[in-house]
Amino acid sequence: MKANTETVTKNHEVAALEQVTLTADLAGEEWRAVTVPGFELDYQVSSLGRIKSMARYTRGGKRRFLNTRILTGKIDRYGYRTVNLSAKGVRVFFLHRLVALAFIDNLRSLPQVNHKDGNKLNNCALNLEWVTHQQNIQHAVLTGLNKSQGANNKQFKGLIESTNTLTGARRIFCGKKALIESGFDHGAVYSVINGRTKTHKGFHFKRLPLNSLEVTQC
Repeated sequence: MKANTETVTKNHEVAALEQVTLTADLAGEEWRAVTVPGFELDYQVSSLGRIKSMARYTRGGKRRFLNTRILTGKIDRYGYRTVNLSAKGVRVFFLHRLVALAFIDNLRSLPQVNHKDGNKLNNCALNLEWVTHQQNIQHAVLTGLNKSQGANNKQFKGLIESTNTLTGARRIFCGKKALIESGFDHGAVYSVINGRTKTHKGFHFKRLPLNSLEVTQC
């Protein structure tokens, strides 16, 4: 019995050591709570572009304890790292956007986050900046991330224009990524465009023709 107890104790010590190694801070790393409402207590992002799930007991259903752990997430089809966060359901977030929200002031309420060095996986706070949609596109062209843009891209289907149903304010989007980063569900947007629904999040959407002047800016 004593031997079994010692074995169990050693196993716990090894597990604890592995956990410490996994979540140990890197040199110069600063952690802050995720700023998305509902996730602040359970997740933190770091100035070096990492994210961790905090130690806690699960809510609802069978109660169990979750250790602190670093989340690796996955890389989406566009080359950006995404993470699944749980709080009354699972939501998918761009890691670079979570880092920017926590560490970079956005006094002008700019809608998108740009990687300064063009590396979509370098999510350090110092490598990120808030930009307009147009600035993001221009930077992608300059860094070679978008070699075939706008009407020159064989997959380009035209711009999407949103109209706020309350204020009438209009905005133009170039591509699905721009819609997602602005908080829209691209599937719901296309449902509005195709006439299946009337609005999405208080906006009406329509495609602009391929000969529209704005296409040259995309």
